[in-house]
Amino acid sequence: MDTAVQYRIDTQKSLFTVHPFATGLAATLSHGLTIAVRDFTGSARFVPGTLAQASLKMRIKSDSLVLTDEMKEDDRREVEQTMKRDVLRTSDHPEIVFESSSVASTHLGGNLHKVDVIGMLTLNGTTRPQSFTAQVVLSGSTLRANGEFKTRQTDFGIPLITAGAGLIKLHDELKLHFYIVAEKVD
Repeated sequence: MDTAVQYRIDTQKSLFTVHPFATGLAATLSHGLTIAVRDFTGSARFVPGTLAQASLKMRIKSDSLVLTDEMKEDDRREVEQTMKRDVLRTSDHPEIVFESSSVASTHLGGNLHKVDVIGMLTLNGTTRPQSFTAQVVLSGSTLRANGEFKTRQTDFGIPLITAGAGLIKLHDELKLHFYIVAEKVD
C-alpha cells in the first residue's frame, strides 16, 4: 500500500479572499468588498499520483482579515473594526477552522485533478458542514489548488450588518476564493 505524504501550505505564495455583497441604495455605487485572509496555516495529505487517503486541514486567525479595497483610512478602520468586533467576534472566536472528512479526486489528465472536498467549518463558534470543489495541479514537490465556494453568514450565527441608516445591507451569502500553493514536507 502506498504511503500518504504531507504538503504544507505556503501562505506567502497563497491567496484566500472573502467577498461579501451588499444591497441598498448605497450598494448600487459599490461592487462589494474584498477581504483578504492574511494569517492562515494548513496542510494536505494524500498518496502521490492517485490522491488516495486525502485530507485537508486549515486554520485561519480571524483577526487577520483585512479589507483590500481602496477607501478612506477612517472608513477602512471603521469597517474592519465592525467586522472583527460585531461580525466575527474575534476576541471570543480567534480561529476559523476547516477539517475535511471526505476527499474525492478525479484525474483529468497530466498533472491536473478535480477534487471534491467535504468537511466541517468552524466559524464564529459554530461548526457546520462545508463542501467545495478545487482544481489541483501536482508538479514535482509543489501542489497548487484553486477554486471557490459559498457559505451563509446566518448559518454560523453571524448577524447581517446594516450601515448608513439602512442605506447598505450585507447579503447573507459570502463567496470565498482561494489559490493555494503547498510544498511537500520531507
